[in-house]
Amino acid sequence: MGNSLREESFDWENDVILCLELSQTNLGIVIYDFERESLLVLSQDITVKNNDSQTSCSEINMILEGLINENRPTVLVCSSNMGGSLFEHLTYLSHSYDFRIQMQPRDKFKIQYFFQAWIAFQEENAIIEIQGFQILDHICSSDKLIELTSTALGCIIKSMEHHSFMSLADEGNENNNNCLPNFFSRVTKVEQLLLKDRVFLDQEALEALQIFRPIENMSSSGKNTKNNASCIFDLLNYTTSEVGKSLLKKWLVSPLCNKELIEQRQSTIQILLDDKNAIQFDDLKEALKEIPNIFRIINTLNKTVSKFNAWVQWHRFCEKALDIIKLCHIIYDDSIDCELLKKIKHHVDKAVLVQLLQKTEQMIDVEASILQKQIVIKDNINVQLDQARNTYSKLENILSVVANESNELVSSLLSESEKAIFDKLNSEEMAINAIYVPQLGYLLSVDIRIQEMIKAKELSWDEVFREENFIYYKTDDNRAMDEHFGDIHAIISDLEIEILQEFQSVVLNSKCFLFQVGECFAELEVLVGFARASEIHNYVKPEIEEQEGIIDIKKGRHPLYESAVLTYIPNDMEMDGGPFNSDTWDESFHRVAVITGPNSSGKSVFLTQNGLIVYLTHIGCYVPADGARIGLVDKILTRIVTKETVSKTQSTFQIDANQMSKCLSLATVRSLVLIDEFGKGTDVIDGPSLFGAIIKRYSENTNCPRVIACTHYHEVFSPNILTTNIPGVLFYKTEILLKDSNPQITTNGFEQNITFLYKMVNGITEDSYGIYCARNCGLRSDIIDRAQKIFVNITNGFDMASYYQKYSPQELEQFHANQVIVKNFLTWDLEPTSQENTVEDKTLRRKLLRILNLEK
Repeated sequence: MGNSLREESFDWENDVILCLELSQTNLGIVIYDFERESLLVLSQDITVKNNDSQTSCSEINMILEGLINENRPTVLVCSSNMGGSLFEHLTYLSHSYDFRIQMQPRDKFKIQYFFQAWIAFQEENAIIEIQGFQILDHICSSDKLIELTSTALGCIIKSMEHHSFMSLADEGNENNNNCLPNFFSRVTKVEQLLLKDRVFLDQEALEALQIFRPIENMSSSGKNTKNNASCIFDLLNYTTSEVGKSLLKKWLVSPLCNKELIEQRQSTIQILLDDKNAIQFDDLKEALKEIPNIFRIINTLNKTVSKFNAWVQWHRFCEKALDIIKLCHIIYDDSIDCELLKKIKHHVDKAVLVQLLQKTEQMIDVEASILQKQIVIKDNINVQLDQARNTYSKLENILSVVANESNELVSSLLSESEKAIFDKLNSEEMAINAIYVPQLGYLLSVDIRIQEMIKAKELSWDEVFREENFIYYKTDDNRAMDEHFGDIHAIISDLEIEILQEFQSVVLNSKCFLFQVGECFAELEVLVGFARASEIHNYVKPEIEEQEGIIDIKKGRHPLYESAVLTYIPNDMEMDGGPFNSDTWDESFHRVAVITGPNSSGKSVFLTQNGLIVYLTHIGCYVPADGARIGLVDKILTRIVTKETVSKTQSTFQIDANQMSKCLSLATVRSLVLIDEFGKGTDVIDGPSLFGAIIKRYSENTNCPRVIACTHYHEVFSPNILTTNIPGVLFYKTEILLKDSNPQITTNGFEQNITFLYKMVNGITEDSYGIYCARNCGLRSDIIDRAQKIFVNITNGFDMASYYQKYSPQELEQFHANQVIVKNFLTWDLEPTSQENTVEDKTLRRKLLRILNLEK
């Protein structure tokens, strides 16, 4: 716990605080975002009911990681007596998600701190303008079902009071407790922290599916563009605002598992991609690019009125917001139920923004403010300001008169010789000037070369200060001007600040409305990005099944790899796991798919491809396929990426086993489990045995999740380990299809694999050479042996023509096209006329000829 920070380390202007309280298997959580002034609370403490303490701990860790992943706190507040194992896990998460751990003493976690602050706030405010304040009333009136959440909220309130007290102490007002602000005066919205409508993904799943971490060496160019994305975030990120980008990240780490909410996002994409809205869609994209961050603007105005940038950004927001609302009115015609566009069209009051924009333009000269880089208030807004400005504009002439009179007075008191010097200086530049210096008032500026000529005491001139070349005096005329005109610049500034503060209060009174508009625009910006990605990459709208464990994908494509190659072979995936509420499942349903095949045949691509299509469905995006029916999932658990690090004293197999253990213990009937090459890090006998045992256990479990597993262990299908006729288990075998030197996957069966191998060999050189090439390209021995049997059948008159009749002309054409590519990929030109004349090429050709016994 040595890395915990002091209370003074809070940034109470920009931090996102997550406070948690834990008691045995109960968990209370509160999240407060200072910039957005939003409070997220649980409506009921989370209770983990499991007899296994290890599993309970895993579930708590899973819940915390999901909440941290979704809300991205900058500070996590917890009690100083937290258990060591949980604190160790939080410390690990703090490195992954970049937040600070703030340990607070146990006496700050008291429920009365929340009660006292909320009751005091209600007494001070007859009308409560907090959106969703009823949730706080519910917490106040609830029993022990929400006690831990209440104490966590009390800790945040107490910590803020302590911070405010320390700030007052720095100002010398530490004894005035009445100056402490009420916590709820900084809250504009209260929401329930929901867990049931979210899909759980941990950091391992996010990395395995390449949600944020780029795929290394994915393209030969090494350049990432919108058409060659290195991760899902890059693929879908068409946002330009910080709010939109933050919301996109939040959606990506917390997919939905509520059919209605997912379909609401899909309906927005459907409307945006409608051909009749093409022009408005383009205009909407451009308008969203230029919308400023309203949350930051309001936060700045809440603190000060001196920064002109905030007011310029405010004016720009009003203009662009009205443009966006106008476009939404045109696009949405109520023919499709779309909650977001309906909300913008019918519930966002356009008149409020129009009124605020008009008041802004009536008061502020925006163009002049941009040119002068300071706020310029227009004329005829305030009578006193107009008078002060009029006086300030005449001040130059008045000061010129005072300077001339002072010069004449001094000249009249000089001797002839002094007067000659004085006149010479005046001919070059006036020796005496009248000036105005803000805060110091009106002064006479005298050239230091004539200081001996001036009898300041006789003239009642008082020296104020001097510089290297000038001495500044205060005269009777200057004092009269001080009394008559005053500090005119300060007067103008004060009047302008007063006008801005008055208008600022008008803007801040609409803060809740403006935050609502900002949230709608952020959501719209993300969905516009989804629509653009779907349009560019030809994605389709997936169907969602709420009660069936189905994954039915027609000609699915990997969203990342398809953008990295010139051609991509689509694949089908059919897994019908039956109803979720079914207690039994048999041969008519399949919940486990096992993919086998040689190395580099595309098993992992096929695995992650289907996982990503399921994932994209749950974030509400269209998917890369010709069609898809997806049953809802509650978790996506993976055993794909092995994260080895010197900080963990674990073997590769132990890391893999821990990941597999989590998949086995946390998966439910609605989960999706993705397994890639489990067992490769251990003994050649133990690895296949463990993999086979896991598949068998899943197949016998009545609450089996949907499982997609890859393995190159062909021995796993021997009768001693696993058979291929297990009820509920699908078996896919992959073949190598080489396109532009990028191996892809198809799932058309083992026989087609052999057929392709035959056609690859036939037309290159001799059969033995083809077998040699196959052995050196990673094809497994069983495939090669079966190919040799086909060659024997050909020699004995095997009718290949009839064998090929079951393949379509398109498939045969694809095979023919592949032959040329395979030749270039697998062979050297052995003819003496070859254009390759390097020493290395000649050496390779001689070695190959000797191996094939073809050397003459």
